[in-house]
Amino acid sequence: MLEFFLINILFISFGVILYIITRSLPRINEENINTSKDNFLDKFIVSDFPHKIDSLINFYTVKFFRKFKVLLLRFDNYITERLKKMTNNNEDKKIDFNNLNGNGNGNKLNNEELNKDDKTSLI
Repeated sequence: MLEFFLINILFISFGVILYIITRSLPRINEENINTSKDNFLDKFIVSDFPHKIDSLINFYTVKFFRKFKVLLLRFDNYITERLKKMTNNNEDKKIDFNNLNGNGNGNKLNNEELNKDDKTSLI
């Protein structure tokens, strides 16, 4: 519990120090600040060139993603057609389970003989 109070006192003191520092910031004179743009990086950032680069990148990324979307849709259509062809070929080879009356050895099962021997079928 003592640790809790010490941590709270520490954070409150940090808050007070931060408040005192922010109160003193408006006292700085802005007249003495040198605003010369002699540096290449400063001129580059202020110019319109970064905006043009950003608009070109956005234009080409939108164009790329649209073409990529069309390519993915074509690939999806190709896969769908292949799956349709595969399922159409398998429909001819389906086994009709209703016509099977064998016991697995090729012999026909006689349901009447099975029912005579099976006592549970009478229940």
